Amino acid sequence: MPTRNVNLSTQQAGFIRKVIQTGQFQNASEVVRASLHLLQQQSELEKLKLEHLRKLVKDGFSAIDGPVY
Repeated sequence: MPTRNVNLSTQQAGFIRKVIQTGQFQNASEVVRASLHLLQQQSELEKLKLEHLRKLVKDGFSAIDGPVY
């Protein structure tokens, strides 16, 4: 597995420490992987929402314009 160095704010490092101490995660790598997974899911959801909104806008403009003869 590739290794990356990252710079964290004090708050981010504290959060990682906290979730490890509570037993939610075993180590910082697990926290980062879970965070990236959520970011990927959020990005995909935003993409789907945008596609849906674009379709609604297109359909709305088509309804306003009416049929083309």
